[in-house]
Amino acid sequence: MQTLKSEITANAEPSLVRAKVVAKRYDVTERSVFNWFERGVIPGFRIGKTVRFNLAEVVAKLEGGAP
Repeated sequence: MQTLKSEITANAEPSLVRAKVVAKRYDVTERSVFNWFERGVIPGFRIGKTVRFNLAEVVAKLEGGAP
């Protein structure tokens, strides 16, 4: 996991991902990811009816690293 975290922080452009990617990374359901978003546990934003997550910000929030 450290390698992925290093790659995320090294990337200058934000990596916008779907709930499926976040769910797979943390071994939870997509519904759990949406619940976290709705409760403000993780950052994300809506584009029309879809929700996208900046993977680096989610990792920082859940793992305690800098955004």
